[in-house]
Amino acid sequence: MEKIDSLQTAFYVLAFVVPGFIWHSVLAQFVRQKEQEEKVFLVRCFTLSCINYAFCSGLVYLLLYGRYLQTRPIWGALVWLVILLVMPAVMGVLSGILIQRGALTNWLSRIGVERSSVIPTAWDVRFGDIAEVWMIVTMTDGSTVAGFFGPG
Repeated sequence: MEKIDSLQTAFYVLAFVVPGFIWHSVLAQFVRQKEQEEKVFLVRCFTLSCINYAFCSGLVYLLLYGRYLQTRPIWGALVWLVILLVMPAVMGVLSGILIQRGALTNWLSRIGVERSSVIPTAWDVRFGDIAEVWMIVTMTDGSTVAGFFGPG
């Protein structure tokens, strides 16, 4: 009985957390995001997974009820691979591009929805696109700090 529970848990994690985690991870390469508590992060992954299933609902229906894919298990496995791993990555790229270009924000503002900033700090806004640079920063008291700004 214990092995069945752990196998069921692994199935539910694979089915309802992994696609959202992939989507979130790919999106994070395009858009900086605030740190989240573990519970909030899991709900976000679950939500993104459900949206992924909504986009792939036709494929899921064919897998569950279509005779062609039931008679060809290799094709069925490949379609599940696409639904669980490939589509979330594609959706992460597409949503990242839409957010970077401001298309999503424009669409939301047209329907009257204002979204909060996903950028953690003002420093990330100002210096987020700079790869490497030598800087001189003047503080409010007039003192200066100089140094290298880059990865690490």
